[in-house]
Amino acid sequence: MLKSENKNGPIVLVSPSMTYIFPSGYGYLAGYLVERGEKVKILIRPKDQADFPKLVKQIMDLKPLLAGFGGLYPDLSPIKKIIPIFEKALWLDKKMSLSQISQCN
Repeated sequence: MLKSENKNGPIVLVSPSMTYIFPSGYGYLAGYLVERGEKVKILIRPKDQADFPKLVKQIMDLKPLLAGFGGLYPDLSPIKKIIPIFEKALWLDKKMSLSQISQCN
């Protein structure tokens, strides 16, 4: 069994917005991770694309160990739109903290 070495950041799971019920798969996954000592944060993906940058900022501010997006086929389109926002945010974050990157090498 793998064990996380990083205990600083949570594992962030991003769920599609809830229409009727909470997606139970996220609850099961979060429960499994919590039982193994991980910090878990579940965020709800906004329906409005204009709010995607706010979601990315919220996730980046958490400094997560891992950010997981999942869902069924209809969820792939919004996820595809969020990924480039993440890539840009990660690039800017790395560019602004070169000293941290050089410490890792």
